[in-house]
Formats: sequence, structure tokens, C-alpha cells
Amino acid sequence: MEWLEELETRVREAAERLGELREENQSLQERVDELETKLTVAIPANLEAAEGSEVADAREENEALREQIANLELKLARAEEIAAREREEIRGRVERLSRQLEGLIQG
Repeated sequence: MEWLEELETRVREAAERLGELREENQSLQERVDELETKLTVAIPANLEAAEGSEVADAREENEALREQIANLELKLARAEEIAAREREEIRGRVERLSRQLEGLIQG
């Protein structure tokens, strides 16, 4: 039954990792939302208040915000991919464990 304990430990660790990824995912999504809100507010405000070279500065700032959003969205997508792979790995391990336990019970 030592293998069963080891498997339980691995499943528990994987579940903890998934929880961490969900938290990171939520944090990244909140940051994306925050930056999108800032960008939405900043564009009209910056362009209205800007004159001459300030318009270029405002556009650069807006572009920098867009890049931050794009980078965060990329991180978010990667975190979601990792979580999906880990979920599939856990599911596979649990299914194999279930089959082995059924075999022990029936055998």
C-alpha cells in the first residue's frame, strides 16, 4: 500500500498546484481588467488634455498600457494551459488508481 500513499501525496500536491494556478489566474485577470479600465479612462483624458508633443506622449503611454495588457493576457493564457494539462494528468492518474483498486477488490 506504499504506492497508494505515494499516489495520494502526488494527487494532493497536484491539487495544491492547481489551486495556486487558479489564484494566479484570478490575479492576472484582475490586473488585466484594471489595466483595461485605466486605458479606457486614459485615452480620452490624455487626448483632451494634451497639446502638441503631449499628444505623442499620451499615445505612447496608451500604447505601453496596451502592451502590458497583451503581456498579461499571454501570461493568463499560459497559466490556463498549464492548469489544463495538470488537471488532465491528475485525472489520468486517478483513473489509473481507480482501475488498480478495482482490480485489487475483484482479484
